[in-house]
This record gives sequence, C-alpha cells and structure tokens, in this order.
Amino acid sequence: MRRGRGHGGGGVSASLAALLCCGCVMVLAGAAAAQGPWLPYAYKTLSGDAPRVVAKGGFSGVFPDSSSDAYSFTLMASAAGTTLWCDVQLTKDGVGVCLRDINMDNCTNVAQAYPARKRTYVIDGVRKNGWFALDFTKDELQSVILTQAIWSRTYSFDSVGYSILSVTDLLSIVKQPSVWLNVQHDTFYKEHGLNMRNYIFSIQKRVSVDYISSPELGFLQNISGTVRGKTKLVFSFLDKSLLDHSINRTYGSLLSNLTLIKSIAFGIMVPKTYIWPVTKDNYLQPSTSIVAEAHNAGLEIYASDFANDRIIPYNYSYDPLAEYLNFISDGGFSVDGVLSEHPFTASEAIGCLASLNSSKTDHGEPLVISHNGASGDYPDCTDLAYHSAINDGADVIDCPVQVTSDGVLMCMSSINLLDTTNVQGTTFSSRSSVVPEIQATAGIFTFNLTWDDINSSTLKPKISSPVSDYYLVRNPRYTNQGKFLKLSDFLAIGMDTDLSGVMIIIENAAFVAKSLGIDIVDSVNAALSAAGYDNQTTKQVLIQSKDSAVLVKLKQQKTKCKLVYTLPLGIGDASTSSLEAMKNFANAVVVDRKSVFTLSRAFAIRQNSLVKHLQSAGLAVYAQVFRNEFVSQPLDFFADETVEINYYVQSFNLSGIITDFPKTVRRYKKMPDYMQSIDVGSLYQLLQPFKAQPPSLPPMPTLNASSVEEPPLPPVASRKRDLLRYTNTRLPSLAMGVGIGMFVLLLVLAAIFATKRLKIRKARKMREKFFKRNRGLLLRQLVDKDIAERMIFSLEELEKATNKFDEARILGGGGHGTVYKGILSNQRVVAIKVSRLVVQREIDEFINEVAILSQINHRNVVKLFGCCLETEVPLLVYEFVPNGTLYDHLHVDNPQRPLTWKDRLRIASEVASSLAYLHSAASTSVVHRDIKTSNILLDDRLTAKVSDFGASRGIAIDQSGVTTGIQGTFGYLDPEYYYTRRLTDKSDVYSYGVMLVELLTRTKIMYISPEGVSLVAHFVTSLDQGELNEILDEQVIEEGEEEGKQVAEIAAMCLRMKGEDRPTMRSVEMRLQGLLGSEINTSVIGEGHVNGLNGLTFQGGNANAGDNYCSRRYSIEEEILVSASLER
Repeated sequence: MRRGRGHGGGGVSASLAALLCCGCVMVLAGAAAAQGPWLPYAYKTLSGDAPRVVAKGGFSGVFPDSSSDAYSFTLMASAAGTTLWCDVQLTKDGVGVCLRDINMDNCTNVAQAYPARKRTYVIDGVRKNGWFALDFTKDELQSVILTQAIWSRTYSFDSVGYSILSVTDLLSIVKQPSVWLNVQHDTFYKEHGLNMRNYIFSIQKRVSVDYISSPELGFLQNISGTVRGKTKLVFSFLDKSLLDHSINRTYGSLLSNLTLIKSIAFGIMVPKTYIWPVTKDNYLQPSTSIVAEAHNAGLEIYASDFANDRIIPYNYSYDPLAEYLNFISDGGFSVDGVLSEHPFTASEAIGCLASLNSSKTDHGEPLVISHNGASGDYPDCTDLAYHSAINDGADVIDCPVQVTSDGVLMCMSSINLLDTTNVQGTTFSSRSSVVPEIQATAGIFTFNLTWDDINSSTLKPKISSPVSDYYLVRNPRYTNQGKFLKLSDFLAIGMDTDLSGVMIIIENAAFVAKSLGIDIVDSVNAALSAAGYDNQTTKQVLIQSKDSAVLVKLKQQKTKCKLVYTLPLGIGDASTSSLEAMKNFANAVVVDRKSVFTLSRAFAIRQNSLVKHLQSAGLAVYAQVFRNEFVSQPLDFFADETVEINYYVQSFNLSGIITDFPKTVRRYKKMPDYMQSIDVGSLYQLLQPFKAQPPSLPPMPTLNASSVEEPPLPPVASRKRDLLRYTNTRLPSLAMGVGIGMFVLLLVLAAIFATKRLKIRKARKMREKFFKRNRGLLLRQLVDKDIAERMIFSLEELEKATNKFDEARILGGGGHGTVYKGILSNQRVVAIKVSRLVVQREIDEFINEVAILSQINHRNVVKLFGCCLETEVPLLVYEFVPNGTLYDHLHVDNPQRPLTWKDRLRIASEVASSLAYLHSAASTSVVHRDIKTSNILLDDRLTAKVSDFGASRGIAIDQSGVTTGIQGTFGYLDPEYYYTRRLTDKSDVYSYGVMLVELLTRTKIMYISPEGVSLVAHFVTSLDQGELNEILDEQVIEEGEEEGKQVAEIAAMCLRMKGEDRPTMRSVEMRLQGLLGSEINTSVIGEGHVNGLNGLTFQGGNANAGDNYCSRRYSIEEEILVSASLER
C-alpha cells in the first residue's frame, strides 16, 4: 500500500509561492486584517469590513479537499486572513480529522486500502453504505490517501499521496491561520459513543479556532457555554424542507425565527440560492431579503456553494467573478463572507473588483474586440449581440462578411447557415450543396439564399455553443432571438456609438470573385465609403483576413484601414521569412490563444515563442477567442477567465483581446491594479517528482513563408451570361430566319437529350461505385456474408416506395438524418432512414448499424429489413413503428395516448429485456452507446423498440470492455466512460438509469434544479433525502407510488458513478418483471431470456460496491431485491 506523503505543509504548494499574487488583493488583505481605513470599498456587511473568504477544504478546486497543499496554497494565493475550512469527522479513537464527507469513499482511496470494511449506517434518517471514519483509528487512516472528490477536476494530484490531516495537524502545518471547523453530524457520532462536544473543548485548550459551524442547532447550544470568547458560532442552513434532528424543526421554519438563532449563534450560513433564488431553467429570480433580515437581527450571514467549475445561472455568463460580485456589491448588499472551493477568485472579487467605477470606457490597449458581437450571450452577429457588446464595453465590434445570392453583403459568423441558423428545420433545407472550395461536406450557404430569404421570419439565428460537448449551453432563453444585419446596418451602428472602431473580416474572397462574380474587397470599400468612414478620423477600421491575397490587394490600393492577418491554428512559432512576408501586407496579426503555449491533457506544459517573435518583427498582436466557460481554459488558470486574460496581457502586452464575452475583459481593464501573471507550466512541473504529469509533447509546428504567400485574387467572373444574342446581321428572307430558328431549336433539344443521357449514365456509374464500396465495407463487418445479398434494396425501389422521397412522407429525423415512410411493392410499410450529411463517420455508422442489427433478433429491438448501397451514405430500411418515440409521449403536451404508469413500467421492462439480450445473449456482446428516450420507438400497442444502433460497439465475449472514443448523448452519457474512455456494458446501464429517471419524473434531461444541479443529481439527492415525491410525476404517485419508489431505487443503482457498482441489465430486467407480476419466459434466447434463473440476486460487478453520493458519487439505499425465487 502506498503511504501518504505526510503532512509536511506544502510540498507542492511551496513551489507555487511565486505562481500567483494579486496586488489589489494584498492591499485588501492588509486592510481587512487590521480593520483600518484602507478598505477600497464601503461594504454593507454587518461590521463594515470586507467580506471574509472561507476556503472550503483549502484550494479544493485544484488539490484534493483538505489536503496539506490545498490549505498551504490557499494562504499563498488568496488574501491574507483567508479562513481555512475543515469538515470535522471523528475516528474510532476520538481524533478529529478533516474530511470532505462523512463517507470516506467519496474523497479517499479507502475502498482500496480496506476493501472488507464497508459498513451501513443510518444518518439523519437515511441509510448510507460506505467507509466511515468512526470505524478506523487515526493510525489506521495513515494508509489512506486523499483523492479529488469531483470527477470533472483533474485527478493528477491524487498521485501525490496526501495523508488525512487531523485538526491539530492542520494547525501545525500552516502557521497562525484563521480556522473554521464545521461539525455536520454531531447527533450521529453521539449515537455511536463519540462526543464531538468534548473533542471541541479539548482542542480549544491547545489551539485557536475562529469559527465553529453546524447544521444542528442543538449542538451549537450545547457548546455555546464552553467555547472561548473569540470563537464565533455559526448555524448552517440546509434545504428548507429538511429537518434539523437535534431540535426536530425544519430549516424553513427556523428561517423565520432568527431571534432564536441569535440567542445561540453569532451568524448564519446559507446556500447561495437562499439569497438569489434560481428558476428551473437556471435564471436568477429577484433576491430575497434574508441578508437584511440577518443583519437586522444582529447576525452575520455567510453564503456557501461557490466553485468556479460549476454551472451557475446564465445571468452570470459563466463568469464566477460576476456571481461573487452579486453577493458582495452589485446586488445592493454584502454578505459577511463566502465559502468557496476557489478562494483566489473570491479574494479577487472582494479585493480587486468590488470598487470598480462605471466611468467612461477607455479605448486604450489592449482593445476589447468582440467575436461575432457578444456571442456568449446572444446569437452571433445579430442586433442583440452587437448592442450587448457595446453596452458591455467593447472597443471594437466585428463583422464577418458574407454574400447572399442577390449580392447583398451581410454579417454572419459562418458562410454555412447550418452553423448559425435554424435553416435545417425550414423549407430552405432542400437548398444544400457541396462546394469543395469551402468545405468537403454539404452545406446551405448564404449565397444559396437571397437577403429576403435570410431576413424572413422563417429563418432564425442560433446561438453558438462552442463547448456543447461538455453539456454547457449559452443563454437558452435567447437561443433563436435577434435580427440579422446587412453590412451597411453594422457600419451605421459602429458610426453612431462610442466605439474605437470596427473590424471587417473577409474570407473566401477568391471563391466569391470566381464563382459568384463579386469583388468582395471593392464591395467592402464601397460600403465603408457609403457609411461615411472615408470622411472621418475618430473611428478606426480594421480589416482581418486569413487570406493574404486580400490584404495584399488592400495594401496595393493604399487603404487607410489597419490590415490584420489571421495566423493558422496549431503553430508555435514563425520563421524569419514568414515574418518578413507578413510585414509586407499586414500591420497586425491575430493568433489563436492556444498557440502561445503547448497543452497536454489541459495542462500548459511550456510557453511558445510565437508572440515574442511577432512583436519583435513590429507586428501588433491580437489573441482570440477568449471564453468564460471553465472547460475552455487550461487548468493553470483555475477555471477563472480573468486569470487567463491577465496572463496574456501581463506576459505579452497584447494589443487586443477578441472575446465572446466583452464584459469580462472590460471589467479586467477597469481594475485599479493588475494581478501578477502565473508561470505557465508550473503545475505541470510540480507533478514531475510524483510521475503524475501528463505526457510531454514535441514543439508545435513553425509557420513558413510558403504558408503565408498566396497567388493574387482571380479576376471577377461575369454574373450573367447570355446564351443567345440577336445581332444586326441582315437576313435574306423570313424563311431563312425560320430555318435558322428551327436549326437552333433542334440543337438545343439535342443538347438537352445528350445532357440527360450523360446525367443518367453518370448517376448509374456513381450508384455502381457506391454499391461496390459500401458492399465491401459491409462484408468486412458481417459474420454471415449471405446476409449482405438478402438485405439489399435498389435505389429505384426505395424511390418508388417514398414517391421520390416526397417531403409529405417525412416521419421525422434528427441532426444526422431524415426518416421517410415508404410502401414497398409487396405493400409492406417501412421506415427509410436517409443521412443528411455526407461524411465518412456517417457512412461508417450506417454500415455499423446494418452489421449490428443483421445479427439481432429480439421483439424489443427495431427490425432492420435491409439497406440500399447505391448512395454515398447507405439508406436503411426498418420496420415501420407508428407511434413515435418514448420522448414524444413523455414530453409533448397533450399526447394522443397518454402513458399510464403500467405502460411506463412495461416499457422500462421491455427496454431492459432488449439490453440484457444485447449484453449477454447475443453471440458478441453489443453495447448500444446511445440509450435515450428519443431512441425508444413505440408501436401501435405501445410496445418498446430500441432503435439507432449507429454508435453501437461489439465487444468480444472474453473482454470486459474496450477503450474507444466518446460517442453518445450528453446527459445520458456514462461519466466513467467519458472520463476514462473505457466502454463496457455498464455504460448502457447508466444511460438506462437516466431513461428511468425521465419515465419517473416526466422531466427533460436538460432540466437544472434551483440548486444548479442536473436532473440526475437532483433525482438521486431527492431519493437519498426521502423527498422522492417532490420530483416524481403526479401520475406515477397516483397510479403506482410504491412501485415507483422501487423503480426509483433501481434507477439510482444504475446511476452509480462506478460501473462495477451498477447492476447488470439482466438483474434489472428480472426485478422489473417481478414488479409487473408477469411470468418469466425462459424459452428462447432470441426473445432475450436465459435459463437457470433460480435464486436470483440483484448483482453488479462488485459485491462490495460503494453507493454513496456527495459531489462525486451518488448516495442510494442498498436493498435485497429478490428474497425468493420467482415463479417460472
């Protein structure tokens, strides 16, 4: 067993001492500590002092909670006087230790150190299974190390080997800290013969404790007479509906009796939603009066639950600093302190930003340049995005210029409307085309539509979601809001507002000249002139392009505009020849922000020389694109976008910052004193002694002159070509004129006939080519080669079946394809799936689906009749399932046939049966990989049919899983698979658990609870706290409450974070069939059942599976599922 590295303070964090320091934070720290007149802001706290920063478990947003380095780094990186928080748990021998959760499995490796010592306890009325400190002595815990409790955070520091600290250890490794002890479960420890009161009293004789908090008011009352006068008691509120078991009152009732609390405690701590409530769709509601009420009662009030890498209300635009400021200044009140897992950001907000004034915007460098307007909050390049950018303090707004089919210049972030609008769901979706000069796949481009088409009510903008892979979306209430703008409208906005200037982005100029007959450079110049930019000197015009030929032409025209060259992505340096080439046509360059350092697994491992060499050549440097979402930043910046911005400004003296969120950059520019920059690569270096650093990578490529220099733009093609033209030739007679006319007509008819013949021949050859290629791909995957011949449909047959794919035959579809209703020649009704995208991945998925479904025969799996291989992406022919999807029945208002509880239970059982068959009864185990309610079809009897096997993966019978890329739908995706890339059948079990939650709650997976957590986390927490009825669908409660609770327990077991702790789908199927009271069919494998199920137990992969949930793992009540054999 690896031993902990002891608790010598700051083995890692000592090396971080020079990492981070904020001048204004340090000024605040000294002032706050002295409580003198140096405070930068008149805070509305109870005392008038700056709010206190309380570091939950130290800097637990980076290091394992309550580790020595988490505490040491807090004191180095945050304001002096920051208070260190310790959640106190008691060991068997009565020693208080700092542990994030009462169940040690949530934050340590105890399950590996002591696998046989798992226990079950009832805590606050809820059964919890796991490993608990009271079952171990302090010496025994020396073999246990702390681990990161939040799965989305890096686990690299787990390898350091941090020992569990006692309270006295904490006080010995950090000198003269301010300490806050939180006692969460005094009643529990008292029930098991341990006395928290006596422990607190004993340590107070040896060390100084500034704060003691507890959610048990009875405990605080019990110790109030024994604590020293300096120690402040704070009562912690939990959810309003929960019970404080020490006095048998709900927290909601105590909220209205602050006078009682004041008689015992000095202050209160409340979840931040007590102060700023949040709607179900994650927007702020008006603040409550609780801060004023607490202050009026003479109580300090602290807000909890702050962390930078957590989904916060959309009002904050993913900016954690904006959230802190709303609690300390911007909301019109100040809490007396904040409990944070990222204490540096809290210190930054309190010390550097609370005193900012709203003076006139300073247009000095670095310029704040919008990226498609304020696209972090509104759809790209719309009036809303531009006006928001201006209001948020942008110096420059940008317009990527695109061209419509009628020659109108407009602002659009992409030439492909599929990227930026809802065009796919409109009547314009038929106008797709493939333009190799722009992209290899089909698109619907701005030049496929007129300006009137684009500006019509049919087409709507679509907000960008650059990190949607992480299930982070932007401002959903405004997803399709705003109006598109012509370039002329954009330029008018720029002229009429307080801006430093405008940036015009020109791309695809060669294609536009050659294929559309438009000189976009001259057209932009004409628009600038018409808008009055030629006759003024106050507004700067920047023209940006990645095409050097555009900038060369403007240089030759002696333009007054500033010319900005966009460097390619993924370069780390620029050669001397490329620098000289760029200086010939550009005044400035735009670099990708990730080109300035080399990244490995989100760690910055070294700083590159690119920016230094660009600036040495005399080129101004702008960096793009800065985003607030915490997943977009390297770990070195602590999920704080302001720290990242500061690094670029301080390290490189940038001329401009291009951002989706201008407000964040503007606020940084207003700071009275900038922070010192972090040392990029430090975190990576700190892990090297422990061999825990991510792999090193070779230097990034160097830009060469050949990549910069381009041929001149081609001449502009004629936009109109006349096929026939009358001339002044004298005709000898009318007959000759008629004869010539007839001759021309015959020529035209012959040309049409020949062209048609050529098209038919070409189409036939293409069909033969696609058939040969797709048949080869299919044969390589099929076990039974004859299947490939028996399942083939011709394209002609399917065109007849769908009336040439008539729009009236469309049944539905998603992002990848459209499904048509077809009637074959034998009158069989089928569903035909047609891909919308022609990319290799689509081809592979369609072939994969044929290969998988051709080997499956189960009544609850949609039947594949065959496929057509004569198209670039094969067409799939399925049985027709007439009743839509399970998603439709659950989430569409007033469905034609509402699902009863018995229907839902039966559907759950049928889906479980199909998955059990796929996992264990098929010749090769098949993992579906995309189980969700929209992939469960229902027939006319509401029988479930699992569909869409494009992402499925076969796993050999002798393998437990495979390591592969991530596929699936976020929200349903197994987190263990996501973080480890290890795909097993238990990945389907997790997705199935999410589906059960939807069945039980009739709530969409996108739901965010008022506490800011996902539907799954909210569901499991409700179950764990005995509040299941609050989240269950009313129909479930009315028709089958007891069965619903049992299904909820099954769902929670499926949702365990460790795959090995989840049940098998066979076990789930048997339990659900038991609830249905139906006879188990054990006759044929093809129907998804196996023989020999006597003495059934509900088994997972691990008999000692952990099943608790805090922030890392879900907590559920374990139970025996089947105590007697079921009827056969």
